[in-house]
Amino acid sequence: MTDYHGGDGSVTVPASYDGAPVTGVAAGAFDGCGGVDTLVLPPSLRVIEPGAFAGMETLTTLHLYDSLDTISNAAFEGDDALTTIYIGAATAPVYTDWFNSHAKKIEIMRYWQDDERPLLIMLGGSSASYAVDAQQLEGLLDRDYVVLNCGTNGANLFTMTSEWAAHFMGEGDMLLQMAEYSAWQLGGVTCAWETFRSFESCYNVFSWVRLSRFLKFFDCFQSYLTAKKTLPAETYEAYSTATAPEGYYDIQGTLRVVTAPNGSDDFWQGRSISFLGEWLYDYMFYYANSQFAKIRALGADCAMTFAPLNRNSVWEGETMETVASLCAYLNERLDVAIITDPAACILDPAVFFDDDYHIAAPERAAYTERLAADLNAYFAASAKEETAP
Repeated sequence: MTDYHGGDGSVTVPASYDGAPVTGVAAGAFDGCGGVDTLVLPPSLRVIEPGAFAGMETLTTLHLYDSLDTISNAAFEGDDALTTIYIGAATAPVYTDWFNSHAKKIEIMRYWQDDERPLLIMLGGSSASYAVDAQQLEGLLDRDYVVLNCGTNGANLFTMTSEWAAHFMGEGDMLLQMAEYSAWQLGGVTCAWETFRSFESCYNVFSWVRLSRFLKFFDCFQSYLTAKKTLPAETYEAYSTATAPEGYYDIQGTLRVVTAPNGSDDFWQGRSISFLGEWLYDYMFYYANSQFAKIRALGADCAMTFAPLNRNSVWEGETMETVASLCAYLNERLDVAIITDPAACILDPAVFFDDDYHIAAPERAAYTERLAADLNAYFAASAKEETAP
């Protein structure tokens, strides 16, 4: 498709023209197309060239499929009104292992949404999945919640996963962010290809977020599609088994996989963590605070804790004073209660599994118990504030 002229508000690109499949949209094909607010692209499309839909100032809604080979942010340059995207599945899911099973966390939130008890939804990276036993935490709390461990992948943006959580939350619920030390987890808006890898079986979640907020969305979608095409096709039976309730997680999101500690004081996976580094930017706090405000507007509460961290991954020169400075820095900028001293989350290398953020199963009970104590202290302080004259 090289040229389009029309004034309709909704435009559907055909899957075929004169008996031949429509497989591409050329640069500039939609130049001067004012007034288009909805664009529907066919599953036959393989290539969207840079500039194909550039300058469509009224475009708000886009429908496309995962059968593309080429797409980029440059294809939509200047489309500042574009906020909503619907991604259709024209290809079979192939990430049937750990990574795709994060999609189950969406299923878990939906499963418990209508329970009589309020929900405590815990977000974070895979560190959260490894660190917390949801049922154990639920039993230790002084308030009655259904606790859901909805940690996914550390490259998934808190600004996006909290949007998904908000889709299931309401009055009396609670959001607990277990932050890792990265822009992804503390308010960043630059996407990674892992975002799509982790949720290929429920693309609909991307229609729940404001697309214009996120950077490199289409670039990362392209990276994901390229990586996906390098993997062998899977059967439906293999896919459904990997994501079934008896798979990686139980019905409240607790990891079923039993992981053994590495047992070495020299263990270091390769991360180098700086607590007050150049990765902290004011815009991150703006976006994080907007998410906390959105959760509170639903009548829910918010709090923040920290992920476990291998002591060996901390840069030389970082001290407990530096950690205290980070906490003070975040307290000053984030509109959320930080309930945990991050220094208490820096643990012996021997208790980790295969990553500087992944504690092994034997440590999970102790970590969950410490988190329960932090939450109960927060509840007690909140109750005291509520009853103060």
